[in-house]
Amino acid sequence: MATAARLRTVPPEPSHHDRRRMFLDAGRMYLRILFELEEEGVPARHQELWRRLGASRPTVWQQVDRLVLDGLVEVTPEKHLVLTPRGRADAAAVIRKHRLAEAFLVEVVGLPWDLAHVEASRWQHVIGADAERKIAVRLGNPVWTPFGTPIPPVGATGHEHPGDDGPPLVPLVDAAGDEAARVTLRRVPERLQTDRELLTALEDAGALPGETVEVVRADRRADDVRIAGRYGSVVVPGLVSRSLLVERPDRSRPAGRRRRAHRSRQTR
Repeated sequence: MATAARLRTVPPEPSHHDRRRMFLDAGRMYLRILFELEEEGVPARHQELWRRLGASRPTVWQQVDRLVLDGLVEVTPEKHLVLTPRGRADAAAVIRKHRLAEAFLVEVVGLPWDLAHVEASRWQHVIGADAERKIAVRLGNPVWTPFGTPIPPVGATGHEHPGDDGPPLVPLVDAAGDEAARVTLRRVPERLQTDRELLTALEDAGALPGETVEVVRADRRADDVRIAGRYGSVVVPGLVSRSLLVERPDRSRPAGRRRRAHRSRQTR
């Protein structure tokens, strides 16, 4: 009589190759987060990594220790985490893949922009050099994502970017007063790109990066700001109004992506 096959009740242990790949993928994610914190001017500490990654404290400490041993991160006497020159260059390469993926997912695949950031976080680990070049050419070698964040150029060693000579951007709350003013929304920072409620509300109001909108202070004590776009309005809370970046009037830069980002939601 044939012997019945026994189903596994415990998943097999990952191979050495699988474990190494998971660790490398995690390392790239940490480098990306540290690069983003530098962009935002936020001091990088272990606590910030816990919050942004949702990882346990021991996991964060272990991964940071490995990055320090690999010469990619340094820990200052104030316990700040700082990318080394090599770590910053490696992080810029990951950021480039991530942000090219965001643009490709929105503009070519037609994925709604409120889903693009999370999906691009998966793609950044599997895009090879040839695919990266093809994606960039297909998109016309973009320098901005649909969120208005800069895409590092090939071979970037830090935060250098061809759009850096443009006009300065200011937090939304600094551009809004008691009287209505018109500004151009330019950037939704990385930490807000997983807030689907916010992104959907901005799009429904017609307030995407590249759009000129009308803003007025809704609550001075809380820094709430009302944004009126082409299709409606939305009140954003102070934490968001201090993070969204805008450009004041008469300093416009080509919008580039606004209509393509709007059409993406119609694919749902």
